[in-house]
Amino acid sequence: MEIKQTRPFFILGIGHAILFLITFVRFKKKTIALLWISIGFTYLFEYVVLNWLRMYRYKPGVFRNAWVDSVFGAFLSQAFFVPVKAVFITLFQFGWKTKVGLAMLFGGVEVIFLRKGVFINRTWRTPFTIIGIIFYFWFIDQWWVGFRSSKRKLFAVISVYLSNVIHYTNVLFFSFAFTKLFRFQFPYHTSRSKDMDHFIVAPTYALVVSLLPTINTLTKGRFKVIALCCTLLLDQLLFRFKILNIRHSNIIFFFMLHFVMLFVGDYTYSFLLGVQKEAVREDAI
Repeated sequence: MEIKQTRPFFILGIGHAILFLITFVRFKKKTIALLWISIGFTYLFEYVVLNWLRMYRYKPGVFRNAWVDSVFGAFLSQAFFVPVKAVFITLFQFGWKTKVGLAMLFGGVEVIFLRKGVFINRTWRTPFTIIGIIFYFWFIDQWWVGFRSSKRKLFAVISVYLSNVIHYTNVLFFSFAFTKLFRFQFPYHTSRSKDMDHFIVAPTYALVVSLLPTINTLTKGRFKVIALCCTLLLDQLLFRFKILNIRHSNIIFFFMLHFVMLFVGDYTYSFLLGVQKEAVREDAI
């Protein structure tokens, strides 16, 4: 671990932890629900901009592997720093001045990170960050309105799907980072590095398999056995076509992951519906 590289992320993490605690103490379950939703959208953004387009790179200095280290930096940014600000703004109902101010602050932090060499722009530019975050803050505001509107059932379904994507993505990332039990790859040779190929295919896998616990939730659990069989069949196909590189002895990892995710999906949906009902009830008062 490179302390000089890690320190800026650590300091930023403390600030956002305080911001999260302030929001959680005031809004409790709403904070968690909206944070899940907010992270889901930042993950989709990061998947395109970082994993596919490589427009920038993080260097928190935690992992020796450059790609793992960069994706961990993205995890800190897109699963914590940016979403926590969005949740804070939306739940406290701050206006455009706060949105623009925090976006400018984040742009300033990016400039500092660039100077310290812990964040590297390739084709990305800091004004993109500021404009993108302002839009993101507005979008999360609108999503929270929709989450409590007459179309709230649709918003709840999409939200639980995004939550499943988050859970799958996080487990796959940290399992790969610490254990190397598996590796995703393209079934043909590419000019990219093996690590880049992995971080392109793995999130795609998470996006696909997350559909199954979501469908299971909507069918009130009657789909569990079929969903589990479908995910295991998918894993076998990926293994056979050399997209999933894993030893037979480690395949139990994916079985347990899919099994647990079916129940996590049910809990997540129940949790989101509970928060939704509470929010709608408060709006009616």
